[in-house]
Amino acid sequence: MSIIQPQVKARKQSFNIFIRKIQEENIYADSVRLNQVLLNLLSNALKFTPEGGDITVTVSQEDSPRGERYVRTHFWVKDNGMGMTKEFQKKIFESFVREDTPACARWRVPASAWPSRNTLWTNTRAPSR
Repeated sequence: MSIIQPQVKARKQSFNIFIRKIQEENIYADSVRLNQVLLNLLSNALKFTPEGGDITVTVSQEDSPRGERYVRTHFWVKDNGMGMTKEFQKKIFESFVREDTPACARWRVPASAWPSRNTLWTNTRAPSR
């Protein structure tokens, strides 16, 4: 998270991380995609949260329906920025999609840089030894 600290300080934003109910510290996942998704979410939170606003990241785990050798990991990024319309929320996991509102117009990011659906999963525990 040190990558975003300078921006948080510059915008006088509050940034908190909460870690809850972690069953396994080591997970098997596509680390490149996981990093890409989390940085994208944090970047959007930084951009669209006003100066002095709040950004919170929460990580938690629960048992996976796949069985006891697995764990499901949840990542939440919450902020008090402008938010998304209900219509756009239905499309956020579609490839190359972004909300087209006047407030978003100044933040043009190439859609090809956005992760697509089904690239993030972190539900496997380390194999039994």
